[in-house]
Amino acid sequence: MSEILNKKNQGFTLIEVLVVIAIIGILAGIIIFSLKETKDKAKDARIIDEMSQIRSVANMHYNDNSYSFNGFSCGVVNMSVVCNDITAQGGDLIDPIPVSLDGQDYCVEAKLNSGAWWCVDAQGRSAKYDTSTMPTEPACDDTSVPKVYTCE
Repeated sequence: MSEILNKKNQGFTLIEVLVVIAIIGILAGIIIFSLKETKDKAKDARIIDEMSQIRSVANMHYNDNSYSFNGFSCGVVNMSVVCNDITAQGGDLIDPIPVSLDGQDYCVEAKLNSGAWWCVDAQGRSAKYDTSTMPTEPACDDTSVPKVYTCE
């Protein structure tokens, strides 16, 4: 009986301490991995919000530029802040922004951290697409014939 009482007063063994440290390390690794995914989702949400701000800036540019989107790009006043924030969040914004020859249509898209794309256009459409949805490439394609200035 006295042996049991003496063992209680000795504390933890080295093996017990190492097992506890290993368990804490594994749990910390799982939490850190989960937080990265959550952080990327938050950044994507912010990019999507900034994309909606682009539409507001585009409408101001349209009204101030004789009812034309010509010249609309990340260099426009107020637009540079939005473009810089999208880039700061890890998004890849396509610039210069494709604008139709008549200046009545534009299409803006940004690649999200998730690998999907987010698109907004002059018709008020917003669309998310990736490899499982159409189009599988950036929607604002100003190199195609005919040129595309919508998020369809």
